[in-house]
Amino acid sequence: MPREARKTHVSDTVSPKGIVYQLIRANVKNLNLRVRPDGTVRVSAPGRVSVAEVNRFVDSRAAWIASRQELMRRRSERASTDLTEGDTVRLWGRRLPVRLEVVAQARLEGAAIEDEALVLRVRKRWADADDAAREHRAKLVDAFLRLQLQEAMTPLFNRYEQQMGVHASAVRIRRMRTRWGSCATKSGAITMNLQLAELPPACLEGVVVHELCHLVEANHGPRFYALMEQHYPAWREARAMLKAAARE
Repeated sequence: MPREARKTHVSDTVSPKGIVYQLIRANVKNLNLRVRPDGTVRVSAPGRVSVAEVNRFVDSRAAWIASRQELMRRRSERASTDLTEGDTVRLWGRRLPVRLEVVAQARLEGAAIEDEALVLRVRKRWADADDAAREHRAKLVDAFLRLQLQEAMTPLFNRYEQQMGVHASAVRIRRMRTRWGSCATKSGAITMNLQLAELPPACLEGVVVHELCHLVEANHGPRFYALMEQHYPAWREARAMLKAAARE
């Protein structure tokens, strides 16, 4: 007989310091706190833990919550850019001004670098300020960044795979919220964050080597960092830049 599912209770709560959070009573062992991409705070707690104890836990993390909410706010601002005249797009650590041009046919749409600017060509219907037009322009920029990243990382993977004697079974690109790269050690597939195309090239190289090292050593132990040191001695500098970018 299947076990009866335990009910989950959700309530909106305010801590003594004025932090508004969503309290979820669930089948968990410990208190868990998360700041969601929209800036809201969610806490999951076992039923045995009192609201007063949850409040103390939330208030003890007040500084961290504020910093995460500010980070989410800045990320939201970047994501909501109109991608039109006056905006900028980051590419390999540089900020390029956006130039919007209207074209007559869909086949002429796309993004390209011209005269130290990102020229974004769209049909007239996609040059407006409505949400659908902004989303269309964002897709064109993402396609441009994807091509840039693919062209830059392919020779890096070829070089370091040969140097390290490993091979990734597949390399994928997608936007990730919390990771610059990931490696499925069992399948050998590696996923790279599309945002790497926005950062200095050393960041991309550091992530390529990092994920390939996981094909040799799954954990972040002494052997892993010895491999990083052997194959990419500048990994500490790259890691510092990635941490700085994550805080923006």
